[in-house]
Amino acid sequence: FASEVAKFMAASDIFIGKPGPGSVSEALAVGIPALVWCDWSTLDQERSVAEWITREEFGSIIPQLRETRSTFNGFLSHLDQFRENIQRKYNN
Repeated sequence: FASEVAKFMAASDIFIGKPGPGSVSEALAVGIPALVWCDWSTLDQERSVAEWITREEFGSIIPQLRETRSTFNGFLSHLDQFRENIQRKYNN
């Protein structure tokens, strides 16, 4: 838990973490693309958020630990597009 979320988000270029609705909403509200973990252990409500991120092209999902590097590299290659999609949707 952090009490200075706005400060951390303002200093960030990307959000990497679990697909919690609050965290992802904070990131997208300030225009930060999301790279989230989503595997068999992901909670249902978080899985829905992860699928939505992918569907809306606001970021990517890391489906397995061994795919972290390749997913991250692919994420970076689409970073500008993710930002544009967020801008278009949220008018940041």
